[in-house]
Amino acid sequence: LLRERLDVRLPGEVEAPDDNFTVEIDPLQKSSLGRDLLEARRRHAEYGKWLDAAQFDGTLPPGALGASSLQGVVEEVGHLEASALGWGIDLTSATEERVGFDLPVDEWIGSTSTSHSLRLEGSIGGIVQREGQLLATDIRFARPKPSHRLALVVRLAALQYAQPDVPWTGVLLTRASSSESAKASTTEFGFRFRGDEAARREAALAVLRMAAQMAMWSFRDAVPFLGDTSRSLAERDIDGAYEAFEKVNDAWESLLWAGLSPREMLDTPITTVDPAVIVPYLPSEWVDEPDGIALDSRVAATAEWVWRTVNDAIEQIDSSGNPVADAEVPADDVADDSGEDNEE
Repeated sequence: LLRERLDVRLPGEVEAPDDNFTVEIDPLQKSSLGRDLLEARRRHAEYGKWLDAAQFDGTLPPGALGASSLQGVVEEVGHLEASALGWGIDLTSATEERVGFDLPVDEWIGSTSTSHSLRLEGSIGGIVQREGQLLATDIRFARPKPSHRLALVVRLAALQYAQPDVPWTGVLLTRASSSESAKASTTEFGFRFRGDEAARREAALAVLRMAAQMAMWSFRDAVPFLGDTSRSLAERDIDGAYEAFEKVNDAWESLLWAGLSPREMLDTPITTVDPAVIVPYLPSEWVDEPDGIALDSRVAATAEWVWRTVNDAIEQIDSSGNPVADAEVPADDVADDSGEDNEE
């Protein structure tokens, strides 16, 4: 009666106020602040006004400690803006481009294929015009990831297929990789589709078909494409693949492939319902790796299929539009326990 009707209760413990305060921001807070500032700069916001607003939201260390934390964010966003200007990109000038077309694609279940015509339609942001050239840009306050490059390649493929007469260029700018020995301020990745008008359209079509086939595969099964792990496998970096796989901190991998060790996951062979298009991409050997991953690994075949399709379709360029000889893909960050920029 006292408790349920009259709501009479004994007093609970009174928590003592916490007299500690934050002296620095953690990586996740820094990423959030950096993304917020970058978006504010796209809207013509001044650094000073953004700093004033950020210091009053209650999450930063007090006084000079908070100002010091914010200064690091401001410097990194400034580096991104400087890199963008080097490519002729004004953050405030980006627009959207509308695309719409029918994509012919085969859906594979095992060795059986069914032809489809998929309608692809939507808007692609980050479009910048530079001296008569059209650029599809992605500028983000994040560490470089293979998923960032792959996403922009697919978006550029849609633009290139829809407008084959336009020599589209893709530009991805991110924070510097935390693993780079050189003290680079940003990571830059510029590219375009290879060849003349007809070749560009065919290259874009190959990328779009691969992406569509992956999407259709994902509707019926967990696609064994694992971001950093798959990129390392495509580069024949077995140690890097294991390191990336063991460091992944996302719950989706443990959910989709529960109970599998890294070795078991990477050694799982192609199944009878995996699309036959990945079979030609099985590795014939692992050079200098006597204890390499199984040659019939579905993870390895999928990685090779995706990244060889991309690498055959594009060429890397510098900010002047010149091909980069012996270009190396920028170093990527492998997710760690901090969870910073963990957005696969």
